[in-house]
Amino acid sequence: METSIDPQYAARDDATNLKHHTLQLSWPLGLPVIEALILIIIVLGVCELLARTQSIAALLPMQTVGSGSPGLELKLAGLREFVDEHGSVDCIFIGDSTVLRGIDPQMFEVAYAESTNIKIACYNFGVLALSPVESAALSEILVEKYHPHLLIFGTNLRDYYYDHTNERVMHAITDIPWIQYKLGNFSPVGWLTDHSIATQYYLGSITHLKSAWDEDLSKYATLRANGFAPREGIIRYEEVNAARCDSAKKAIGFQIPESVESALNDLVALRRYDVQVVFVELPLHPRLIELCNHGEPDYDLYLSGINDYAHAANVPFVQSTPAPWIDLDGWSDSYHLNEAGAEIFSQWLGRQIAHAITETASLNN
Repeated sequence: METSIDPQYAARDDATNLKHHTLQLSWPLGLPVIEALILIIIVLGVCELLARTQSIAALLPMQTVGSGSPGLELKLAGLREFVDEHGSVDCIFIGDSTVLRGIDPQMFEVAYAESTNIKIACYNFGVLALSPVESAALSEILVEKYHPHLLIFGTNLRDYYYDHTNERVMHAITDIPWIQYKLGNFSPVGWLTDHSIATQYYLGSITHLKSAWDEDLSKYATLRANGFAPREGIIRYEEVNAARCDSAKKAIGFQIPESVESALNDLVALRRYDVQVVFVELPLHPRLIELCNHGEPDYDLYLSGINDYAHAANVPFVQSTPAPWIDLDGWSDSYHLNEAGAEIFSQWLGRQIAHAITETASLNN
């Protein structure tokens, strides 16, 4: 005998079954969504705790913010350690390899103290191939975090020509999520990188696998706790040749590129954090200036251009060319001082900046 089912009850059973199956929605592991999310949060929390454990961290690769630049990662970590040791940082030098190789904070501090009777703690944040655009972005992050009294931007002719004028190169570092997040442009990846030590170790493990990482890292082999990385060797006067005029020869008709001028404006604007901003010319080998096109007259156009900008912005500009007080044995190549040259230059710079700051303060008063 067939049993008939009331259509009203059949519809009710179908709805109940549908509701039952909907509540049992699960992820591949067979766990309901809420339980799976809780499990993920627990696992991530454990990973974060382990990453913050010193014994575990010692076994992990270098922490990074995903920049792909060994120099930047070393300097971010080095500055944190420097501040932990000294309690604060009073002045920060920033710029490309000429800053990295050419300014010894220790020598600068001694000369500055002799001129002002004020002891300061300085850190060299020079990074290989750092463009003015990148320097400006990083300076804002560093000034906002560490509140130094003095920010010294080291510049040279290559900042206004060379590959730094290539937009892709100029923004190579500043485009990463962490820096964009620190500059106020929120992203989940940027936020996670900034707040999660485990994420930084994860990014470090990925970066470490890149073929060029170890080679680039080796360029910082002489890095000291204050950020200075001296370069060894001496270039003989006759070894300097016109083949190194790749950027110096372009000083004819010098004009600050728009993108670089915008970066300089950003550096000047950091005075809103109550930090004294100073521009410093890092010198080139005198023989290089002589060889490149019309030599000194063209180089003077570059210096005049930077000096005019600094004067209009009311920013001290310390000019170091000519620099006869740097012995010819103080150069490792056409663009970089060696350790002996850096010691002399840094002491001179300490005295010059002490004078420039005093003079600027007098004018403002």
